[in-house]
Amino acid sequence: MWGVCFLVVARFAPGAVRFFYFGALGALVLCGILLIFNEPLVALTMSAKRIRSREQCSRLWDAVHTVTPLIAKPIPRIYLVDTAGMNAFAFGWGLPFFSAVGATRGIIDKLEQEELEAVMAHEIGHIANKDILVSMAMTLSVMMMAFTGWMLLKIAPYNSGSDRSSSDSKGGGWAIVAILLVGGGMYIFGRLFGYVLQMFVSRQREYAADASSSKIMGTSKHLASALQKIVRNPTIGSAKVGAAVGFLCTADPDPSDMLSTHPSMSKRLAALEALEM
Repeated sequence: MWGVCFLVVARFAPGAVRFFYFGALGALVLCGILLIFNEPLVALTMSAKRIRSREQCSRLWDAVHTVTPLIAKPIPRIYLVDTAGMNAFAFGWGLPFFSAVGATRGIIDKLEQEELEAVMAHEIGHIANKDILVSMAMTLSVMMMAFTGWMLLKIAPYNSGSDRSSSDSKGGGWAIVAILLVGGGMYIFGRLFGYVLQMFVSRQREYAADASSSKIMGTSKHLASALQKIVRNPTIGSAKVGAAVGFLCTADPDPSDMLSTHPSMSKRLAALEALEM
């Protein structure tokens, strides 16, 4: 769609083509900042404390150090969020030596050790599957569409100079019509359809991380048991940040799953049960 929109604008309003470059550059810079500084931003936003030794949180430390070698990955940095909510997450760059995992005090205290290991295997599965990078790539594409569309709608029709001259040479009002139609289409796609597509991809990555946990643990029963305990818990620790962070669970209320980052718990449990067959 990006290429088609570019060609339409280049044909009818060549002076507005520069906004495609501005949109791509702006989205690239912002996503680059979010990715490069992902770990400190997430840690700051969630008030997560770095765990540097086993003495600081032995159960979480042991869980991460037990399951990580099973997939031949470097040990990620470990963080603890001192809250009663039950959740875990993966963040950072999503690359070896540049990734981190974290868990809340609530999930550490309320799960058995094998269940906690299965949860951390799920988060390490996000890292192994490059889910953080996939999420950032999706965010970049959606942001490029929405930002470029916004500039075409808000700036290009009223821009002077080359835009006016190109409008005269290409048929007057047709240039404005092309800009408005393309800008509106890109903005709607980026804000609505792109978001829905991003949520769909995110849900599929959750299934893949669940499957990775089952493979690492040799069974899906421990992760399923952990998820069932989370279902019975009234608070799962709402996600404060969403970009490029792989959470175990979210509190998305959408019953259709269409606008949720995670599949419904019933569907996840059914998929885990199918892995045992």
